Amino acid sequence: MIEKEIRLYRHGETQWNAAGRLQGWMDSPLTEQGIAQLEPIMDREYVVVSSDLGRAVESAERIFPQNKILQDERLREIYLGDWQGGEISNLLHNPDYLQYITKPQYFCPTTQETFEQVTTRMLSAIDTYKAHPSQKIAFVSHGVAIACLVNRLKNKPLSLIWEEFIQGGDCVLLQLEDEQWKIGTNLNNNIALG
Repeated sequence: MIEKEIRLYRHGETQWNAAGRLQGWMDSPLTEQGIAQLEPIMDREYVVVSSDLGRAVESAERIFPQNKILQDERLREIYLGDWQGGEISNLLHNPDYLQYITKPQYFCPTTQETFEQVTTRMLSAIDTYKAHPSQKIAFVSHGVAIACLVNRLKNKPLSLIWEEFIQGGDCVLLQLEDEQWKIGTNLNNNIALG
């Protein structure tokens, strides 16, 4: 029997995503494409919890237009320090950034948050809402934050974190059964457990 369902949605595409700029804890508006990625779900049974960053809050409001949106800073994207707002193309010669994207297990932040810090706060949010009386929870968060959480729940090494990165508007389904999380993914709300 399924004890809890948590859906992890990534916010829709933003102007900075489209322009190849890193956001971290900074924000930029959703694009038309980003808005189109967010299919409304008319289900008031969900307790909806969003990162407190604007792109996630707007995405949550568009996905769940009938629901109250709670905000939780633990669902924020990875903090990218002095990379935030920068163009990815300008960072491709930075050895720290190259390690971040190609060998995440060896990444040593200088002004950024660690993958472990992101994972710890995402797990904390999951634990909080696992105890919530509602059976259906929806988180609206960010690409790296979701990848950190899913990678840990699958007990995969950090070197494989980018395999768990999802696109704007996509969702990962977590189902708690006998204290074990089953993990599924979806494209446009057609979820398949794997």
